[in-house]
Amino acid sequence: MHLPDPARMIAALASADRRLAMVATGGGTLAIPHLVTTPGASGVVLDAQVPYARRAVDRLLGGPQDSYAGVRTARRRAAAAWERAILLDGAEPEAAGGAPARAVGLAVTGSLRTTRPKRGQHRIAAAVQTLAGTCSVEVLLAKDARSRADEELLAAAVALDLLAE
Repeated sequence: MHLPDPARMIAALASADRRLAMVATGGGTLAIPHLVTTPGASGVVLDAQVPYARRAVDRLLGGPQDSYAGVRTARRRAAAAWERAILLDGAEPEAAGGAPARAVGLAVTGSLRTTRPKRGQHRIAAAVQTLAGTCSVEVLLAKDARSRADEELLAAAVALDLLAE
């Protein structure tokens, strides 16, 4: 799996007058440098967070989660990122094309290969939040079929593909 062309993604977001905030935890963090190292990213990407520890995620989402790598939590993180994009955008909310309409929240998380055996399934969950609604995806991975680096790359690609849609 390869990551989508970041220059195309930044250009598409810019031409759609979108402003993006991202949250990546437990997988998919490669999406952040993939986008922010692209010329023009500063006009589109407002914020990127990596709340990695459970306490950091709990603080972001207002309390302990049932699952830290599931699609429900990805959707909640995307909503939090969307709210952050609205806050940081600076456009007047009431104006046509204002902050809520321009804001995009992207979240990705996963339960990926690590140094100890996993009890559950390896998985990736990603979500995108806009004023129009939420879109999410969950991908189940075969255990021990990929390296951690390959799973990380796949998680970033899943998130960026969802954003591109």
